Amino acid sequence: MGLTALAAAADSRPRTLLILHTNDIHGHVENAARFAAHFRERKATRNDVLIVDAGDAITGTPLSSMFEGLPIFEITSAMGYDVAALGNHEFDHGWRRIAAFREAASHPLLAANVRAPDGELIADAAWTVRRVNGVDVGLIGVLTEDTARMIIREGNEGVSFEPAREALSRLVPEVRAQADIVVVLSHIGHEEELALAEEIEGIDVIIGGHSHTLLEEPAWAGRTIVTQAHHSLKQLGWLFLRVDTESDRMFFIDGGFTPASEQPPPDAEVQALVERHQARLGRSMERVLGVAERHYGREQLRRWVKATLARRAGVPLAFYNRGGIRSDIPAGEVTVRQLWEVEPFGRNLVTMQLTGAQLRELLEREEDPIPEGLAMDTTYPVATDAFLAGRTVAPELVRDFGVKVRDVLIEAMEHTGLPSDL
Repeated sequence: MGLTALAAAADSRPRTLLILHTNDIHGHVENAARFAAHFRERKATRNDVLIVDAGDAITGTPLSSMFEGLPIFEITSAMGYDVAALGNHEFDHGWRRIAAFREAASHPLLAANVRAPDGELIADAAWTVRRVNGVDVGLIGVLTEDTARMIIREGNEGVSFEPAREALSRLVPEVRAQADIVVVLSHIGHEEELALAEEIEGIDVIIGGHSHTLLEEPAWAGRTIVTQAHHSLKQLGWLFLRVDTESDRMFFIDGGFTPASEQPPPDAEVQALVERHQARLGRSMERVLGVAERHYGREQLRRWVKATLARRAGVPLAFYNRGGIRSDIPAGEVTVRQLWEVEPFGRNLVTMQLTGAQLRELLEREEDPIPEGLAMDTTYPVATDAFLAGRTVAPELVRDFGVKVRDVLIEAMEHTGLPSDL
């Protein structure tokens, strides 16, 4: 066998690939420096490492909300990600803000199924191919088509979301032709990702997000690995694969999840970057508003939020969805920062005019109790936030109080605290 043939044979031998993955960071960069240290250690000692994220990098902390997400992408870039997908929360500040995220990120942001009003992709690309240890890895980004009803209208007018299933059915064969394996960075939720894997041939791996699923081990759907690494940098997911580049066959060797507590000591550069950004928030975030005598879970806090909004708006009824409460409050001192984490969105308090029938439908959707004596044909003023009202009734039926829900909660916490009977 000649030298050329020997080189070709060596180049086509089975090769290893280590994929490190996260999803749904939601602005929680407390552990970013420890993850960065892990990433750098791996890349310093191996040539087969690919680091990816499956979307929703922003929204959930004061650092993200106050600066409209930009510091988070500066931090993930410093951490060493290779590729990331867009999630629904990347649209929280309007689709044009994503251009700033793309500029700040040193890694491409992928989304195949969302387009701007002019029909152009909002992401850097629908898909990309990365060569790692001689393996051509094709990566496609998709997010849930339900994003359209999850995001604010203002700033997202005219944005269109194609069903992920349709986008993948179209693109997987195209990417497959140019790659040894196909990896989908999916922000649609674990159960839906399992269904996609069963329905669409040619996907080797789905790195998932959106549902914040904590798995004990990577799942299988047919011949596709489907995995997801919880949320908020609490877990690092990993897949160790072997790929035969001659036959484009993938073999699973091992995979699992490593908690943040088991990551190495923080990377000094990334830790300094996180601290510089956190310092921009100022000392006001640490102001103590009161004391929680016990732990308050999200459902208890949701009842408090509804009662507080109704009282502030001077109406007897309020509506607030479960997904709007983003953190618990543990026993002990309660700071401004914690209230920002409970309600990171910064939307205004409003009242909307609903018939009893409309309100009943909303409450049933959240599995909330129906108020006694609710008359289906009677119209009631209902306190909520501007996003929820905008998804429920016409804007002309909304009264805007010009104050953020979060500020209403901060004021209530400082003056009356958390009720003991929640």
